[in-house]
Amino acid sequence: MNTITINNTNNEISDKNVIQLAQDFKSYFVKTADNILEMARITTKANLELKGQRYKNFCHLIGFETQSSTLRKLIKIGEKYELLKKNINSLPASWTTLYQISLISPDDIVKYVDVGLINPDLKSKELKSITDPSSQATKSKTVPNRTVKKGGFEFKVVLSKEPSDKITQKIQKILNECENIDSAEVQIGSSLEEFLKPTVATV
Repeated sequence: MNTITINNTNNEISDKNVIQLAQDFKSYFVKTADNILEMARITTKANLELKGQRYKNFCHLIGFETQSSTLRKLIKIGEKYELLKKNINSLPASWTTLYQISLISPDDIVKYVDVGLINPDLKSKELKSITDPSSQATKSKTVPNRTVKKGGFEFKVVLSKEPSDKITQKIQKILNECENIDSAEVQIGSSLEEFLKPTVATV
C-alpha cells in the first residue's frame, strides 16, 4: 500500500487519490520554479551571445526594455542556473525569491538547502532573516505616517481593486525607478506580481 508522510511527522496517509492529487500539485509547483530557471537560462544566453540590435530585438519580442530590472534579475538567476537546477525540488516558485537566492554564494546555497532553510515554502522576507540573522533583532519604531527601521525607511501601498492596464504600467514604472536606487529593496506581493508579467510580442 502506498503511503506518504506529511511534514516529516508520523502522520501517514494511504488514500491513493489524496496522494496522487498531492503529487500532481507538487509536480506543477516544481515545474513553475523550473520554468523560471529556464527563462533565466535563456535570458543569460541571449545576453552573452546577442549583441547590439540583435539583443534589443530579443528583448522586444519577450516584452522587456533592454535595461529592465526584471531582465537583470533573470540574468543573475541564470548565472547560478546549474546549481539551482540541481536543487530544483527545494526551490520556491517565486522569481523574486529565486533572484535573492541567486545572490547568495554557491556554498551557502548548498548549505541552506541541506539543512532545509531553502525550501519550496520560503518567502523573500524569510530569506533575508536567514542570510542576515542580525535583521531579526532589528526593532521597528512606528511614528505617525511612517515606519522607521534602524538604518532605513519603508513604505507600503495597498491597492483596493484590480489595477487597470494604465495603472499597471504606472506601477511598473515606479517600481523600476525604485529598483534603480542602490539602497532600496523592492518587494512585490504575489497577487500584484501576476499583473506585472510582460505581454510577449507576437513574432
